[in-house]
Amino acid sequence: MGHIQELIYVMPMSRMVLIIVLMVVVMAAVNLLIGVIAKEKRRSAEKCLGVVVTTMGLLGVIAFTLFREAGVREVIWIPFTTMMTVGEEFRMPLMNAALFVPFGMGISQIYHIKHKMGACILRTILTGLLLSVVIEALQFAFALGTAETDDVIFNTLGAAIGSMQVVLSRLLLIWKK
Repeated sequence: MGHIQELIYVMPMSRMVLIIVLMVVVMAAVNLLIGVIAKEKRRSAEKCLGVVVTTMGLLGVIAFTLFREAGVREVIWIPFTTMMTVGEEFRMPLMNAALFVPFGMGISQIYHIKHKMGACILRTILTGLLLSVVIEALQFAFALGTAETDDVIFNTLGAAIGSMQVVLSRLLLIWKK
């Protein structure tokens, strides 16, 4: 996993932003296709897609945050400390947000089936916040890295960005009609 993390870390930020946007757009486009192709079984297909994407997102989050060598047990409570590092002002926040985008896309897909859009987005944000707090607590408990307020903030933002696929899907479906 370390090699993949290194490749992602040295990736130009513009490419990382493009990947985030493409993930959201592709998920919305897949939802549109589901709406067109599987009209009768749309809800079932959307739920399956949500479960698959949520599972993959969750596995990615766990792999990148909890499967590392133990060593550091530290907490940084002051928000936006990461952004004060010269040359790294946006890289770590962007990486933290990107990590949670797939999870946010998948879980919002599941919530969207039973809840209106606003409630779906709010639940996605709260679920992302809860997952991020649990991950940071586990990192601290097992000395797997620095637990940071910034991580919680930007992971939650990533889940919120992922939930925007629901909004985009709705707009595409309205546009299609």
